[in-house]
Amino acid sequence: MPLNCDLLISRTKSALVEDLSQDEICCGKDVTIHSTAELRGPTVIGNGCKIDRRVQVKGPVVIRCDCYVAEGASIEEAVLWNGVRVGTCVSLKQCIIGSDTEIGSNDQLFGRMVTPEHIASVQPRT
Repeated sequence: MPLNCDLLISRTKSALVEDLSQDEICCGKDVTIHSTAELRGPTVIGNGCKIDRRVQVKGPVVIRCDCYVAEGASIEEAVLWNGVRVGTCVSLKQCIIGSDTEIGSNDQLFGRMVTPEHIASVQPRT
C-alpha cells in the first residue's frame, strides 16, 4: 500500500502516473460523479466509474474501471481494482480492494486487503 500512495503523491516516479499534482483528479472516459460528491487528490478514476451522492474521496486514491461507489461512502488512501462495488455509507481507509469485490453497506474497513474470497489485514503506513 505505501508504494501506491508514494506513486500518487510523487515520492516515487512512474510512467503510469506522470506529473500528477497533489490535488489533481484524473478521470477516464464515461465517468459519472454526482455534484454532491467531494473528491480531493491525488485521485485517479478509471473508465466507466460511477460516484454517487455525498461520497467523499480523499487521495491518494485509485479507482479502476467500472467501479460503483454508493451514496455516503468514504474512501481514503485506497486502491479499488476493476469492477468493485462499494455499498452505501461504507468507510474504506488504507485498503486495497481486489477486482469484482462487493463491499456491503455500512462496512468500516481500515488497513485491509479484500478480494471476493478473502479479507486480510495489512500493515498501516506509519
